Amino acid sequence: MGDEASFETIMRGVESLRPHPVNHEIYRERDLGDLIESIREYGIQMPLLVSFDDRIISGHRRLAAARILGLEVVPTILSAARTETDILALLLQNNVQRVKDRSEIAKEMAEMEGVVRERAAERKAATQFGSVTRSTVPITFTEPEKGGSREIVGAVFGISGPTTGRMIAVAKGVAKLEQEGCIVNRRRRPVPAPSPRSWCRYPSPGQSES
Repeated sequence: MGDEASFETIMRGVESLRPHPVNHEIYRERDLGDLIESIREYGIQMPLLVSFDDRIISGHRRLAAARILGLEVVPTILSAARTETDILALLLQNNVQRVKDRSEIAKEMAEMEGVVRERAAERKAATQFGSVTRSTVPITFTEPEKGGSREIVGAVFGISGPTTGRMIAVAKGVAKLEQEGCIVNRRRRPVPAPSPRSWCRYPSPGQSES
């Protein structure tokens, strides 16, 4: 899992666990039919990786399937991650091999770039000041490499830095349009309405664009 976690499996109440919001922002919902049938027959074979504050790092689909099946408890492992950067990095690393579409990959890249930059800032501060707390959770894609953050992220997917940059720009552009209410992300509820001065508004009938 890429985490110095306690490998003691602890049964936790399903209702005490919370999905990580970034997981929902990046990855679309997929059919759980096969997973539900597998859990019904064999149980949950791989424990869910959870943060210190009960958020799911790895195992969102297993949790969703468990709820559909009416399970009251699920097996979990507590992650050693204590910072938001480490928790997000682990979430992303545990989804690297997941089957994704280009939109999901672009959003994943944008989040990865933020983690890589944060880790670089930690290393720089530690070098300059020595006493700054650094992450102790090993994350494969944030290890020091030659090149900028987009080259490092691109290497995870086997594409160039410039292509990575374009995909990240698209992901950020879409996110901005969603925030403005110009387009609808149907996975979010509620959907915010466009602000009165939103730059994306179209002119009313008979009204010319300024």
